[in-house]
Amino acid sequence: GRVRIIYPFGIRTTGHDDPIGVVATLRQQAQALRERGGTLGTLPVTDVRGRLELSDVWQGTDDFGRGYRGATIGLGNLTLEQPGAQHPLEVVETRVQLSHLGNHTIVFEIPLRDVPAHRVAQAIHLATPVFGDLHEIEDWLRMRTASGRTVSGLPEVVAALLRDIRALLDASGDAVDGSRLAAREGSFGVMATIVAASREGPAGRQPLTHANELLELWGIQPLLHPLPSGAASVADWALYDLDAVRTWSLLHLNSELLASNSNVTLLASFGSPDYAVGEVESYIEFAHSLHGMYQGWQDTIRSHVETVSRLLRQAVAVVPRSPTGPSGEAADDPERRAAAIAELDDLVRDIERAELELQAFVQSSDAIMLFIDSPAIVTSPPLRTDLDTILDSNGYPRLRDGFVHAVRDVLGTRLQPLLEVVHRRMAQAYAAETARLERERLEAEADANERTDRVFDVLGIVFTVIGFSGLASVLQAGHPDWDGGVAWWLVVAILALAAVSGILLSFLPGLRDRHRW
Repeated sequence: GRVRIIYPFGIRTTGHDDPIGVVATLRQQAQALRERGGTLGTLPVTDVRGRLELSDVWQGTDDFGRGYRGATIGLGNLTLEQPGAQHPLEVVETRVQLSHLGNHTIVFEIPLRDVPAHRVAQAIHLATPVFGDLHEIEDWLRMRTASGRTVSGLPEVVAALLRDIRALLDASGDAVDGSRLAAREGSFGVMATIVAASREGPAGRQPLTHANELLELWGIQPLLHPLPSGAASVADWALYDLDAVRTWSLLHLNSELLASNSNVTLLASFGSPDYAVGEVESYIEFAHSLHGMYQGWQDTIRSHVETVSRLLRQAVAVVPRSPTGPSGEAADDPERRAAAIAELDDLVRDIERAELELQAFVQSSDAIMLFIDSPAIVTSPPLRTDLDTILDSNGYPRLRDGFVHAVRDVLGTRLQPLLEVVHRRMAQAYAAETARLERERLEAEADANERTDRVFDVLGIVFTVIGFSGLASVLQAGHPDWDGGVAWWLVVAILALAAVSGILLSFLPGLRDRHRW
């Protein structure tokens, strides 16, 4: 049979980014590495293909042209060997699969032939850090690359590959850089496929005829035991209760055995054609790969929450600098309030932009989830039946529901009330600022009118003085036709006219002010 170890990872994209373009960029950069003899994660790039290593069942598509497509980067093999031995114990084939849907993986495949139970357990435990650092036992067991360099184990190779993929994203110059890569240490899936097996007995080795007979054998525990991130005992898999193993029925395999737990899946079928076993294997690999995609999505939600929380904290700090009175009237220090209002305005725009980006991301992820759930992802509805079984056995419904609940919590509960508070305080600050500006305008207009009135008053006094001086000149010169009474009557009339003019000049400004208010 074979063991396939899958390390899923995601690349966080928003609704404005193009995940297909990200895959194309990485494929081009990997091709450039191959042409110049470069390495990816200390492994040579041996092949770059613009397709995934999938069976024909994944040729399904929908009316929008979406499908499970992508690119494959083939890397040099790793060998697990005993020093001095003529042949290696295992040859580990390595590749990186980049998916247009976002479920990217690093895959290690180990072919097994005529190996005892402890060798199968050894191959499976290569996935976990619990296996230990092989540098400490190089005299007995070591893992090396094609160049002869030894490594501590598969986790070291995975860390180097992820580091170099981040570097490729940084070098692309696109909006999606290395910080967008999401991978959780200790997140992996193991798939063990058995197509033939035998048992040792008193009469020698006897081939098994039915896959369910595997559950009766000693040594099957490592293929059913969930691999932890830390060891609980020297051989904790030996304590695993096989009676608690849940099996699943498949439609397209004959007398199969499918057992799955959190991160290990066992598939066994001794009488099914190889292409049918390969189809189910691709389903299992797809199910394990979704964990990396959802990890990237969860990181996107967390990044959004942290961004909006930071902006809201800034808004909370700015609001006290734009004080308003109990009736909405502006407090003193208008320059400080005007600056605070401008800063609040910028913060609210940033928060609204972050909200729109989250909405675009949610719509994009919803479209992918709908496609994964649709019959169009595979070529026929009967094939979809087995895919649903595999997804259920791998805990996909729990994975999807957890993300949906996280989105609902972020969009529907905490942030919206906080945004409404900020908007309300901004409205109060705007009202106070508007009232202040209007009052200043009216005060400036009143000052201008008062200055105009003063000018008219001065002019009136000047003309009055001129009039009196002219009257005095006339009275001094006299007139031959006037007698004494006419001159005095003229003086009285002029004085009366001056008095009336003074009274009008005194009351007209007040009348204008009352009319204006």
